Amino acid sequence: MWWAARLSVRSTLVVMAGCWVAGAVLLVLAGRSSAAQERIQAAPFCTAGQVFTATACQFTLDGTMTDLTSDRAELDVDGRHFAVDVMISGTISEVAGTAVKVTLYRGKPVHVEGAGLSFDVEDAPSNSAMRYHNTGMFLLLAGTIGGCANLVIEIFGHGRRRVA
Repeated sequence: MWWAARLSVRSTLVVMAGCWVAGAVLLVLAGRSSAAQERIQAAPFCTAGQVFTATACQFTLDGTMTDLTSDRAELDVDGRHFAVDVMISGTISEVAGTAVKVTLYRGKPVHVEGAGLSFDVEDAPSNSAMRYHNTGMFLLLAGTIGGCANLVIEIFGHGRRRVA
């Protein structure tokens, strides 16, 4: 069985190092995503001509939800239709026609809020930061705990191999 196989000390150290490097990279990415989220929050408000352009500004407009599934949201904002990727778990009620406030950054929706609704779009920096952070921490901890457990077993007797 796969759990019965033990790694050598050298292999354990390589796996631990790999987990640490991957975890550190993900934590750096989380920091970059957090910085992007701070840029959105600190961005100046758009003028009327900048709202739907790639200008680094934010603006909140009234909108209407047209459809919502666990992985896609469709909404109309100021006569424009947006279909954005989302990740929503749980029961989703019918939202067609629900009035919402839509925060736009660089002309694209990043946050939607309304009656019983509040979510960030899938590629919003806040979602990326949370995913990177959680995965990075998991890799750091799993690599350390799993590696240390394997080293203890290998070094203190249970890992002794019989020589025939």
